[in-house]
Amino acid sequence: MTLYARADVSYVSVPTASGGCGVPHTRPVVNGAPAKQFVLNCQGCENYLRADIARSGGNKKVRTINGDTGLALKDRYLGLWGASPDTVPETPDDELKREHDEQAMVTKNAASQTETLAQIGAAVAGNAELMGKFIELQLALAKNQPAEPTQVVMTMPSEPLEAGSLPDVDTSTWQQRLCTDCSTPIIRKEGQRGALPQRCPDCKAKKATARRKAA
Repeated sequence: MTLYARADVSYVSVPTASGGCGVPHTRPVVNGAPAKQFVLNCQGCENYLRADIARSGGNKKVRTINGDTGLALKDRYLGLWGASPDTVPETPDDELKREHDEQAMVTKNAASQTETLAQIGAAVAGNAELMGKFIELQLALAKNQPAEPTQVVMTMPSEPLEAGSLPDVDTSTWQQRLCTDCSTPIIRKEGQRGALPQRCPDCKAKKATARRKAA
């Protein structure tokens, strides 16, 4: 069996009258510094110290050395030894540091949550402001639009127009026109002069064939 000493325990000696070996046991020193673990391998001394562990609470790992947390003294594990590295009690300094770190973490988390909520609130407020401006713009546009659509009235002449009454249109500069028969685009070729033909080559050929048949 093995016992593990608390970090601030450097020496233990259990008298033979109490069941121990009577020989001092000390924490090892490595490179001039106390070793991290003080492991006790002495059956007689372990038996006595295990009884002390049982009297102190029995590996409860309830570490309330510092301050009054509402626990009775009998519920606090104030021993110096543990049956495994995980059940070794904290030193008062270690417990103070743990409590300080836990409180600091709680404070940090609370501050982070507050900051996150503030950012969410700012984003929601910004979206509400943008939506308000958008609605104002839509209302302004609707206000400036005419109440009724504008009607375009085309007046047709009472008498049919004669062939010579229409103004002459210069088609010699047109770059494109549609075939009068099939609406195929007729595009001006490079270097082509004069007005574009009224019919595409296919329709022009069909027209010529029809004339020959009629003749």
